Amino acid sequence: MIHLRFGSTHWTIAAPAVTNVPLRGHPFPSGVADIATILGESLDRPVHFAALRRSVTPDDRIAVLVGPEVPRLVPILTALLRYLQEAGVDLANVSLISAAGDPQSFTEELPDDLLDVHAEVHDPALQRHLAYVATTAGSKRIYLNRTAAECDQLIVLGVRGYAQSDYVGAADLIWPTFGDAAAVRAALDGAMRPLLAVPPGDPATEICWLLGLPLFIQVIPGPDDSVAEIVTGTIESVPEGNARLDRLWHRTLPAQVDTVVACVTGTGFAALARAAWTASRLVSSNGRIVLLSEIEFPDDEICVFLRTCEYPAEGIDRLAAILAANEPAEVEEDEDVEPLDEAEEDRRKYDESQEEPEPADEPLAGMSVGQIVALRQWLSAADHCRISLLSKRSDERVEALHASRIESAEQVGTLLKSAKRYTVVADADRTRATLGGPTE
Repeated sequence: MIHLRFGSTHWTIAAPAVTNVPLRGHPFPSGVADIATILGESLDRPVHFAALRRSVTPDDRIAVLVGPEVPRLVPILTALLRYLQEAGVDLANVSLISAAGDPQSFTEELPDDLLDVHAEVHDPALQRHLAYVATTAGSKRIYLNRTAAECDQLIVLGVRGYAQSDYVGAADLIWPTFGDAAAVRAALDGAMRPLLAVPPGDPATEICWLLGLPLFIQVIPGPDDSVAEIVTGTIESVPEGNARLDRLWHRTLPAQVDTVVACVTGTGFAALARAAWTASRLVSSNGRIVLLSEIEFPDDEICVFLRTCEYPAEGIDRLAAILAANEPAEVEEDEDVEPLDEAEEDRRKYDESQEEPEPADEPLAGMSVGQIVALRQWLSAADHCRISLLSKRSDERVEALHASRIESAEQVGTLLKSAKRYTVVADADRTRATLGGPTE
């Protein structure tokens, strides 16, 4: 018998134990209950940084870059803002900045006494919201979110995770996430070579030093929407965050199997695509991934794009061609250029809002960087092997996504009984699973 958990669903399935190849690694982490205490202790003893309460003054302008998919985000932000209050910081001088396309629903859930904070969503295409920072050693001109670039103390809050062959959730949250349109393009280019979150030779770490001493709050996720650990410090604390993430979430498999059951506990297509990509690294070519989640594909741009592709390889080629044909405009080279005043900018935006939008030639229009990367991950997995997706949608709708539909635990059991060798990946959307010997 094997036990499968995804979201709030728990299945027990009769499956042959002799063909089950278990992943190797440390026991899965458990979540911490007292977010305020663990965050406060981390902020008082950051790596290579003085206690935050001794590093800020009441008049300091503080910018908090909020990364996507941070577990227990509202309790973490509540604890952080109360910590700053206790340090004497005026919350009217604190800005919470989300990435482009990332909704700020957390602002509606903060306690009433913390609502003096300023909330902002980064717009990489709006020049007056960008500031020139410096030119890197590689002659790359760096533009960042103006609020972040001009603050007295920058705090970067992100969940640590994996982007295939790299780690994410630290320096990459500054650049390219909060950079200009050219930086966003660099992230997309990185996704094509192949599926790296940031392209080789990126200046993200150098930018951190150019900004002074950003304070990183690295959230190490636990199961479901829990927090296992928090690592706080300068950019020099990132290797410690990587090590703790690996200790909790890195799994190995001795050799490829022909069937992988991937359980997904996250929400949204991005979590499903990450799980499919992770499982595809463990399964043999033309093997099978069984994706179990409570996620249903929405009828959005991703579904439209997938339905217009006859097979996954065609989608990969089309995706690369579309990105190559849509270079974003560089920010004006002169960093002293005067931005439009607010009234003129508002008039321009109003005029544009009254214009009839031209129909998009490709369904890629309107997708965020995260959606495009997730789309690329899904197509890569579907091109490598067969995907069986738990879904309540019709067979035709699922097949249009380059997958076959399953709807019951009995069907999963049947697939496992026919497998020569199979493995189960719990929390596959967060796990880093690789082929090789046991983890250290």
